[in-house]
Amino acid sequence: MNAAAVRALACGLIYASVVVILGLKSAQANEFSVRNAQFRVINGVINMDADVDLPLTEAAREALSNGVTLTVVIESEVRAQRALLWDESIANIRAIFAIEYHALSDQYVLRNVNLGLTQSYTNLGALRAELGRIRAFPLIGVSRLAADQDHSVRIQARLDIESLPAPLRPLAYLSTRWRVSSDWYEWALRW
Repeated sequence: MNAAAVRALACGLIYASVVVILGLKSAQANEFSVRNAQFRVINGVINMDADVDLPLTEAAREALSNGVTLTVVIESEVRAQRALLWDESIANIRAIFAIEYHALSDQYVLRNVNLGLTQSYTNLGALRAELGRIRAFPLIGVSRLAADQDHSVRIQARLDIESLPAPLRPLAYLSTRWRVSSDWYEWALRW
């Protein structure tokens, strides 16, 4: 291989590496993430406060502006830790939120599907900030936890592809632009 071919190959590899790195950074910028979680007991029930970053991909924002309802699921799991076996799941709770855009009123609407509560916002950023502030989310009654056992809580946030309209689902399954979720974040349960 001559020197010109080696330089061309090296330039091609560098270009491909830059494209891959920029693509990864772009994908990471659109991932949901959980920043922190704290736990407290209210009336005998352990409640969680957490902060979640919920950026939406361009495809999701475009669909939302065209009248498609987006569903965000925030799932938490309380686990009993065991030394010899895998951890035991003792409670699994899902909070489901629907995000809609109403073009006539130019308002974004956040609906808590579990509680049936609805709030309106003038912009998507304000809605996402409110959705990301989880406060006093009930996890499990203290009486259900064994005093002699360690426990942990896992939390994950994701855009629910299954709730998209049927014509969009195949595209969402095949495209990474629609698969937005956080990793599972886990904390020791201390209150």
